[in-house]
Amino acid sequence: MCGRFSQTADVKELAARFGYEASDVTFAPRCNIAPGQEAPVVIWFIATA
Repeated sequence: MCGRFSQTADVKELAARFGYEASDVTFAPRCNIAPGQEAPVVIWFIATA
């Protein structure tokens, strides 16, 4: 089962931690997420110039 991971936070927890506005997307914490399954991703952009 290589490449599996778990997600322990819900939408509100991730929004508070990373400082973004929660959208209409909903997801719940879950374990054993396999490659190819949908999972939330947070991408941090650093503005330059």
